[in-house]
Amino acid sequence: MNPTKSVANDIYRFVVKQKQTTAKDIQNEFRVSQVTIFKHLKQLIEEGKISKVGTPPKVVYYPTINFIDLQVHGKGSKLESEAKSPSIKVEAKTQKLLNEKFLYISASGFISEGFEGFIIWCNTKTENFDKTLKEYFSTWQKYLKFYAHTKHGDFIDASFKLKETFGEKTALDKLLYLDFYAIERFGKTKLAMLTFQAKQSQDIKLIDGIVAQTKNIIDYIIQKEKFNAIGFVPPTVSRKVQFMNVLERKLDLQLPKVEIQKIIYDTPVQQKTLKDKNDRIENAEKTFYIPTQKSYKKILLIDDFVGSGSTFNQIALKLKEKGIARKVYGLALTGSFKGFETINQI
Repeated sequence: MNPTKSVANDIYRFVVKQKQTTAKDIQNEFRVSQVTIFKHLKQLIEEGKISKVGTPPKVVYYPTINFIDLQVHGKGSKLESEAKSPSIKVEAKTQKLLNEKFLYISASGFISEGFEGFIIWCNTKTENFDKTLKEYFSTWQKYLKFYAHTKHGDFIDASFKLKETFGEKTALDKLLYLDFYAIERFGKTKLAMLTFQAKQSQDIKLIDGIVAQTKNIIDYIIQKEKFNAIGFVPPTVSRKVQFMNVLERKLDLQLPKVEIQKIIYDTPVQQKTLKDKNDRIENAEKTFYIPTQKSYKKILLIDDFVGSGSTFNQIALKLKEKGIARKVYGLALTGSFKGFETINQI
């Protein structure tokens, strides 16, 4: 056997045995140079046998789902067949859908997207991979017809929700999403999961990733619709790192900003935590204040998640009542599919 290959196999078996380990632990075990250790770790990652989590100096290596093979579970085992079948049976269009829409975040915070993430998700729920993959693709078919595709990215015109939810009290002229918040059975989409995790962890790097994924399509929508000003929905809960503030700064949209003030009461109530539509409307009506300011023909409001759309609609109503806007569009990173749906988030 090739000595180099033998060392890589030994390291691989050690990672499988330990379940979680570091480069230092591996070096102590095999007494070889750090350069050699990292060369083999890189090779094993490229082969899909192991994965890593963390940032230097604390990086942890662990076996991926693909390590479930003959030496661990035995020939013909259920886990072995499910781990190996995806590389044979997954069609290009299904793999593309997974890469665009699926993200798995473990309880420990490990992030795995697309194809690999779906395999891990199936394994944690003891789901048959082939059967579940077909269900995933089939479920998405009812949603995909709502997407507008451009070379800058995709977006959804969700304006159909407005009349269903607010009837004649609709003040928002158009409602757009960059993605749906969730689909049945499989939960949050990739963008929703990233946004949720970024808000929860207050992680600037995750927000950077969201900006990289969304800026081109946001710029395209602004240019296409010829907006004259922009407004960001202010947060309710006080945090050291405010997602919307960081998003606004990093998107760096070159438009005049409309001032929207959030009135904070003794006990702040997140509008998205309210389950009744009328409660949401009341919350939005009484907790946002629009000071007198310059008038614009067309304003774009941006928020992270949209459930009922009450916040957008009430802000749009106030902007129009004060003569600040003639037309108001709402753009959410993600939003619900149903006419009214409570979005659960922190």
